[in-house]
Amino acid sequence: MLACYTPYAQDATNTLLQQLHVSKNDSARVALYRKISEHYMYTRPDSSTWYAREGLVLSRKTRQRKGEASLLCQIGQINQIHGNLNLSRKYLLEALDLSRDIHFPQGIGAACSGLGVIEGKSGNLGEATRYFFEALKMAEQSNNTGGIIETNIKLGLINEMNENLDKALYYYARAEKLNKTQPVSSSSFTLMNNIGIVYARKGDIQTALEYFEKGIAQSDTPRFAGIHLNLLGNAGNAFEKLGNKAKALEYHKRMLTKAQVINMPEEEARALINLATVLRKDSSVKSIQYLNTALGIAQRLNLKELQSLIFKSLSEIYKQQQQYESALAALEQHHRVEDSLFNLTRTREIATLEASYELEESRNRIQKLELDNQQRTFERNIGGIIAISILVILIILAVYFIKIRRLNKQLKESNQVKDKLFSIIGHDLSGPVAGSTNLLSLMNQGDFSPEEQKQMLAELHKQSELTAGVLNSLLNWGKTQLQGVSVHSVAFAPAGIVQKNMQVLQPMANNKQIAISTNIAASIRVMADQDHFDFIIRNLVSNAIKFTHNMGAIHIAADAEKQQGFVLFSVQDNGTGISQEVRAQLFNINPKRSYGTKGEKGTGLGLMLCREFVEANNGRIWLESTEGTGTTFYFTLPATPSV
Repeated sequence: MLACYTPYAQDATNTLLQQLHVSKNDSARVALYRKISEHYMYTRPDSSTWYAREGLVLSRKTRQRKGEASLLCQIGQINQIHGNLNLSRKYLLEALDLSRDIHFPQGIGAACSGLGVIEGKSGNLGEATRYFFEALKMAEQSNNTGGIIETNIKLGLINEMNENLDKALYYYARAEKLNKTQPVSSSSFTLMNNIGIVYARKGDIQTALEYFEKGIAQSDTPRFAGIHLNLLGNAGNAFEKLGNKAKALEYHKRMLTKAQVINMPEEEARALINLATVLRKDSSVKSIQYLNTALGIAQRLNLKELQSLIFKSLSEIYKQQQQYESALAALEQHHRVEDSLFNLTRTREIATLEASYELEESRNRIQKLELDNQQRTFERNIGGIIAISILVILIILAVYFIKIRRLNKQLKESNQVKDKLFSIIGHDLSGPVAGSTNLLSLMNQGDFSPEEQKQMLAELHKQSELTAGVLNSLLNWGKTQLQGVSVHSVAFAPAGIVQKNMQVLQPMANNKQIAISTNIAASIRVMADQDHFDFIIRNLVSNAIKFTHNMGAIHIAADAEKQQGFVLFSVQDNGTGISQEVRAQLFNINPKRSYGTKGEKGTGLGLMLCREFVEANNGRIWLESTEGTGTTFYFTLPATPSV
């Protein structure tokens, strides 16, 4: 709701790029960098960020403080538009502090406006309102009519989000009154659209339609194509609420035709979704056809959010037709796209953080150049004193860089733990949870036979066991990452612990008719952490059962003779074996996934924990495997010294 429409202006961008190429004036170049960044802001965020960063480096080098504040706001706005709210907040707060230091009202207003948007999107409506009022105050002090209009629109949106619709209309009315004195712009039609939405939410659909149709009549030009299509869609939705499906279809078809003529495929897909929504009860077949056409467009453009919405709509229509298998497939596709959106967001955040790091590096290089210049000037004027000054500066820089390197290492390690944790949650935990939710939803809505219910309950039990396993491994791994591996070494006989785990895992082995045998002498004793040994044996044997075929065999052995001073343990199976590709990264985070002989799935955390526990107890772990023949895992632990 807090986004604005921006017209395409490729010709203007080319002109600005030409001016940047020939301009020699630093102030003009900073302004050109900002304008080019603005043109690319919605369509090409990477290019927009690059030009803004270049302008920021130049403004700092030439000490243009207002330009620096404006470009910090610009980078913050780019990140805010494309969902990187935390990084956006960082840049905007830096811009706000700088603008206050140099008494720059426009910069204060822009930063507060951006921070208000972030707080609004984060659900902190009170804090958002505070920022918007400060932005309004700055706009009024500088007689910035455009800024006053924009801030009143955002205050209206915040009140709309807070369900205070009358107050929202009050701010929209203030913006509307001021806007009459300004040239026609996309803000004019955005305002009509927002007012119409509020009246629709208040139940006054007729008044809402008046605003929508007024905006449609005045915005039908290529310059305002985006908001024009949005107004058509909202008018169609309003007619649908009035029960006038014929009019609703007419407006949605106008939106579809207009989007096709001006080649805006994303809006074409949205028009198809609107048509499908209107027809879903009267003509579900036609509705599905529209959604499939929209899906093709969304997949061609790689619009993940739109794909997710379409799959969810398809699932609901299939449920309406009682095609539960198709409904479940569409819902699973919806969850897969949601998972990919999670990963895409992380990738964009990482790319933006890398860009931020490069910007800071540039800033450090500029500061170093300035320092070198000061040193040369000082050298010419004072002579001998410069040697002492350089020595002091070098010592300070050395200490500074040592501290920075240490902090960067700690930050990198913390980010790796965070990234690993999000990766496991996003890939291995969301899948079984979503699967369980889908099954429960179908069981609640469908009329199934006892046999079908039994099959679904079995699948639900499988998903629940997988979720519990992931959580258990995740908690163990997280503890080791945050607290380190704590070892409590004692002398113990491993045979008893192995026998206890055989009893626990026997039902799992019986299910596949797998024979488990052991050869561990009762006299063998090791010096290690008993809990760690228990986890290692349980995990290796559980994996062996997963990857062993029905009627297979598993053998567990211990040898105190082959490894001097150590006991050599082995867990051997005659299962599927492990490929060389998977073997190379088996003990790392997120290795290539393999499935058991009955479709069992693991997270990869168990083997990684096994390696950490073995190494923490001064042992080592390795494997030998042949695809199709089987696998043997080996690990060593210190033997108890002879008395």
